[in-house]
Amino acid sequence: MVKSLAAINHDNACFSFYDKFRDRKSIDFSIVSLAGILQAESGRLKEARLVLGSVAPIPIVCREAEAYLEGKEISEDIAEEAAELALKKALPHPHNQYKINIAKAMIKRAVLGSRTEEKLL
Repeated sequence: MVKSLAAINHDNACFSFYDKFRDRKSIDFSIVSLAGILQAESGRLKEARLVLGSVAPIPIVCREAEAYLEGKEISEDIAEEAAELALKKALPHPHNQYKINIAKAMIKRAVLGSRTEEKLL
């Protein structure tokens, strides 16, 4: 049940996204999904919100990765570390370990995509 909803007025430097990894391009359930908002200014992340879906019974908010990203200059190394932090407590089942690598790749792609105005999706 949704108990509250907050609308935040972000400026143009805000990159919001929803990415869904799935087997087929047509309508299909996601294997891993990632939603978020990344707000960059002068090549640095001012704000980061990342939520993983389809990896647990409930959406997973990546709080450690969010805190790590804020104030950092966007780079490959920063994106890699954020992905590691987001998944460091993951406890995969024997047959879904592959989801960790997919989630890490999606996080890296989103962080790096926030430094350009190009659409990722």
